[in-house]
Amino acid sequence: MVPMADGIQLMTYYSIPPGPGVPPPMPYERRATVYIRTPYNESESMDAQFTEADSYASDYNVVLQLTRGRAPSQGNFTIHSFEANDGDATITWIMSQPWANGVIFTTGASALGIMQYSAIRGQMSKHIRAQFPLVGSAHLHKTVYPNGAYMNALAEAWLDVKLREKDYIQVLRNNEPENWDYWTPGALAFGKYDDTNWWPNVTQVAVHVAGWFDIFLQDTLEAFDGYNSSSSTGVRGNQFLVVVPTGHCAHSGMIRRPCNATGYAIGRTIIDNIFQSLAPSGATGIEGTQAATWPRLHWYIMGSGDKEECKNQPINCDTGNYWVSADTWPATTIKTFYLTGEDLFRRKNYGSLVPPPFVPELNPDFKDWSFDPKYDPPSKTIGGNFFELSEEHLKRLPLCGTQIQNGFLWDGQLLNMEDRPDTMVFTTDIQQVPMLIQGSINVTVVVSTKTLDADFTFKITDVFPGDRSFLIQQGTNRLRWHEWSTTHDSSGLLCLRRLGSSTRATRYVWLFQAATGHAMISTTTCAS
Repeated sequence: MVPMADGIQLMTYYSIPPGPGVPPPMPYERRATVYIRTPYNESESMDAQFTEADSYASDYNVVLQLTRGRAPSQGNFTIHSFEANDGDATITWIMSQPWANGVIFTTGASALGIMQYSAIRGQMSKHIRAQFPLVGSAHLHKTVYPNGAYMNALAEAWLDVKLREKDYIQVLRNNEPENWDYWTPGALAFGKYDDTNWWPNVTQVAVHVAGWFDIFLQDTLEAFDGYNSSSSTGVRGNQFLVVVPTGHCAHSGMIRRPCNATGYAIGRTIIDNIFQSLAPSGATGIEGTQAATWPRLHWYIMGSGDKEECKNQPINCDTGNYWVSADTWPATTIKTFYLTGEDLFRRKNYGSLVPPPFVPELNPDFKDWSFDPKYDPPSKTIGGNFFELSEEHLKRLPLCGTQIQNGFLWDGQLLNMEDRPDTMVFTTDIQQVPMLIQGSINVTVVVSTKTLDADFTFKITDVFPGDRSFLIQQGTNRLRWHEWSTTHDSSGLLCLRRLGSSTRATRYVWLFQAATGHAMISTTTCAS
C-alpha cells in the first residue's frame, strides 16, 4: 500500500527485473518505470492488466496501482478528481525507490488512457517522459455530455455494470455542463477557468491510439492535436497517432476486416522504440531516436467488404482496407449536402441529401415528427462509435462497429432504426463513383420545438446494396445549451436557428465503393 498526500493508501503492485552481474547489497539495476493506474479490480480485468504489465516486466520496473475506492485501495471512488494528486504522490514514492532511475512511462487503454491524460496536470508529471494512451479521453466532460446531451446508457452502465459504483451515478447527474469546477481537475483543455488550457505544460511524447468506431474517437483525436500543436517546444510536432478500424470492444462489427487491421502492433512498435531510447537518460522528446524518422500519423482506410467475390473469403478483398502513413493529414475539400423533405431519389419516401447545384428553398415547409417518450423501444444506438453496456450484453460481444440499422434482432425484437414515426431520414442518390470521406462531419439544421431539453441525435450511415444500412457515426445535441440563438414565434414554439452538431469525428475516413452502388443516409431523432 502506498500512502497518498491525505493519508489514504492505494494498493500498488510492482515488479523489478533483476540486474545481471550486480553484486549485493544492490541486487537491482536502476531502471525506468512503467506506471499503470486502473479502476478495474475484478479478477478478469486484473488478469488482463497483469498480462499487459508483464509484457514490459523484463526491461522495466512495472508499477500497477488501483485507484481510490477500488478495493483493496482505500478512500472514496471518483472518476478523475484525484488523478493528478495521487499520481504526484505515487511518482514521488517511485522516485524514492532504490530500483528507480527517475524516468517514468505510462500506458493503458480506456479508463487507463483517461488517467494518463489526467495525470499530466500533476506537478510531478515532469518525470513522465513518454505515454501510450489507447482509446482514452483528455476531456471527459465531452464524453459524458457531448454538446450538452447526457450519455445515460454509456456513463451509467459503465458505473453500475462494470464498476459496481451505482451510487456515483448521481454525482454525474448533478454535474451538468455548467459545473465546470467538477470537470476541470481531470481535463487538459477547457477554456473557461483555464483560458490558456493545459497543453503548453505537456512535456511528454505520446503514441495516441484511437478507433474509427470508438466511443472516445473525437476525444483521442483532440488530445493528439493538443499534444502535437500546443505542447512545449521539446515535444511539439513529435507526437504519434494510430487510428484503427475498430470500436472500444476491439472488433469492427458485422463487416470483417483483414487481420492486419488491429493496429495495436503499430503503436506498440513505436512506443517500444521510444521507451528504449529514453529509458537510460530520461531525455525530453525523441530527437536522435529511430522513432523520430518515422511518420507521425498512421490510419486505416476502411472498404465496404461486400464485393461478390469476397463473400466466401476469410477477409475482405475489395478496394480499401489498407493502412496509410504520413506526417500530416491529407488536404480535404468540403462537400455540402442539403436536407430536403422531397423524395428526389424515390427511395422509401425518404427525404433527400442533395449536393449543389441544388439549393433548397429559403422558406420550405417544415418536415416534422412527434416524439412520444412512451414509445417503446426508443431509437437505440446500434453500433457506430457506441456500444451496449448492459449486464446481459456484456456476456457476448458488445455492439460496436458496423452494425445493421434496419432489421437488427435485439432481445427477440426485430428493430428498424430508419423506419420509425419519431425519426426523419434523408438519403443521397446511389454513388456512381468512389467517394472517400475524410475530415469533419457536421450537421446544421433549423428546428422548432416545444421542449427545451430535447436531445437531437444525428446519424450518418453507409447503405449497402439491398438497403442494408450500417451506422458510421452519430452526434447528439441538447437544445438547452443553445439558448443564445433562440426566439419564440406566435404559436409558442421555440425556434432554434442553426443547431449544429459535429458527429464527433474530425478525421473520420470511410471509402464508398462505386461497383457496389452505395448511398449515404442521415437520420434525425429525439428518441435516442
